[in-house]
Formats: sequence, C-alpha cells, structure tokens
Amino acid sequence: MNAVFCVTTLLAVIYLSEAMPSKYKQELMSSITDCMKKYGMGKDEVVAVMRSFIPSEDTEKKCAVGCVMEKLGYIKDLTMDWEAVKSDHPSKYDTPDKVEKANKVADACVKIVSGKEADLCTLGLKGLACLHDQSQKLQLPIPDFSFE
Repeated sequence: MNAVFCVTTLLAVIYLSEAMPSKYKQELMSSITDCMKKYGMGKDEVVAVMRSFIPSEDTEKKCAVGCVMEKLGYIKDLTMDWEAVKSDHPSKYDTPDKVEKANKVADACVKIVSGKEADLCTLGLKGLACLHDQSQKLQLPIPDFSFE
C-alpha cells in the first residue's frame, strides 16, 4: 500500500512540475505583460518581434523589446548585462550542451554590444540582434517561450 501511495505521489509531483511554468517563463510573461501595456501593444506583437529578431522601425516595438530585456535584468543603466543573460541560460535550455553554447553566444556578444547606449529602445534591439546572429553561428535553437 505504501509503495502505491509513493508511486502515485511521485507521478503527481512529476505531472505538476511539468504543468507549472519555469521561473524564467513566469518572469518573461510578467515582463512582456508590463511592457505591452506600457507601449500599447498586444502580447502576440511583442512575442513576434522577440521571436523574429527582425529589427522594427516601429518605435513602440523597439522600445517594448528594450523594456522586456530591462525588466528581465539584462539591461542595467543603458548597458547590456551579459552576466545576467548567462545566469538565465540554465532555465532556458534543457541540456548542458545548449547552456554551454548559449554562454558562448553571450561571450561573443560582450565584444559586439558593450558600453552605454543612448536609449533603451536601441540597446534592446542591438542586444537581441546579437543574440540572434551569434546563436545562428553556433546553431543554437531559440529557447521556447510559448505561453499556451
């Protein structure tokens, strides 16, 4: 009887841990929600810009990207904090190999996007573009950030 109870409890814990969003996803969703309200955009618009990595000429979209990155702690005082980006990699990627590649991407971006930028909107897009370009070079997949 105890064995059945233990197995049932274990299965329930596994099921619930799969159903609960990771801390990273919770923070990302909260950041997207805050920034979409601030810039009058829909969640899908913000997510689409962040997934596509296509620089937008639309000021609201540019600024929403910078806003999300700042809320996640990746931008501080108009400077990219690449160590903060790296600290989230274990939450974004499911294998040590992908985490290692992601850290290499951030290390490359330190050399490309460094120093203080004039505004949050420009810095957010520069940081995102660098992450995209370097990820493609290392064949690192985009982390999952679907919210369904």
